[in-house]
Amino acid sequence: MIAGESDATEHERAISATKIQIGRSAKVINHQSIQLHGGIGMTVEHSIGHYF
Repeated sequence: MIAGESDATEHERAISATKIQIGRSAKVINHQSIQLHGGIGMTVEHSIGHYF
């Protein structure tokens, strides 16, 4: 079965929406990691600050 053009467009939109959600979720997780580790998360002593 050959996928139609509308199916491909819908697939691309779904992938884009998924990438946006992953980015937003990663940002929230990163911020929560900083809060979880307190001040040490923003120092050079802990690698979480590097990901932030």
